[in-house]
Amino acid sequence: MKTNFIFLFFILILVNGVIATGFSPTKLVYELKENEEGCKTVTVNSESEKITVLDKWAENKDMEWKVSLFEEESSYHGISIDYQEELISEDKVEVCLEGSKSGEHHGVLLLREEQEGNSVVQMGVWLKATIEGKEVVESNPSSGSSGGGSSGGSSYTEVEEESKEEVKVEEKQVVENIQESIDENINEEENKITGKVVKENKTNFAWFAIPVALVILTVIIILIKKK
Repeated sequence: MKTNFIFLFFILILVNGVIATGFSPTKLVYELKENEEGCKTVTVNSESEKITVLDKWAENKDMEWKVSLFEEESSYHGISIDYQEELISEDKVEVCLEGSKSGEHHGVLLLREEQEGNSVVQMGVWLKATIEGKEVVESNPSSGSSGGGSSGGSSYTEVEEESKEEVKVEEKQVVENIQESIDENINEEENKITGKVVKENKTNFAWFAIPVALVILTVIIILIKKK
C-alpha cells in the first residue's frame, strides 16, 4: 500500500511538470520573398519566473533536424530575426523574420526555463524559412526559345531597316529642299542684277539720244532758213 502511494506521488509530480511546461506550435514556417517580413506567435505555458529565448540555424537545409547540429547564426543565411529575448510574465512571444538570400533555411528557437538548483529545461520550436528571389523581367525579345527568338530578332531587324530607310528619305528631301532654296535665291539675285544692267543701259541710251536729236533738229532749222 505504501509502495503504491509513493508511485502515484511521483506520477503526479511528473504530470504537473508536463502540464506546467509546454508551448505551441512546435514549428514555425515562413514563406517569404526577399526582404519581406513575416511574423508568427509562439504560446508558452510555464511556471518559470523567467524564460530566455535565442535562435540557432543549420548550415544547410540537408542537415538533420537536431538541435546539437544547429550552430550557425541567422546572419549566416542573410536572415534578420526579431523577438523578445527574455520572457518574465509573458505567455506569448512574437517571432518576426526577414531574409535577403533566396533558399530554404532551417533553424530552431530555443526557450530556456530557469529552475531551482542546477536543472534547466530547454524547449525548442523548429523554424523553416523559404525565401523566394525576386523575378527578373527580361526585355530582350531574343531571350526566348530558339524559334521565337529568331522570329523576334528578324522582326526587330526589319523594323530597324525600315527606320533607316525613312531617315534616308527624310535626309534626301531636306537636301532637295535646301538645293531648291539655293537655286531660287540665285535666280532672284541674277534677276536683280540683270534688271539693274538693263536699266543702266536704257539710261545711257537716253543721254546719248538727246544730243543727237538736238543736232539733227538744228541742222533741219538751218536748212529751212537758207531756202
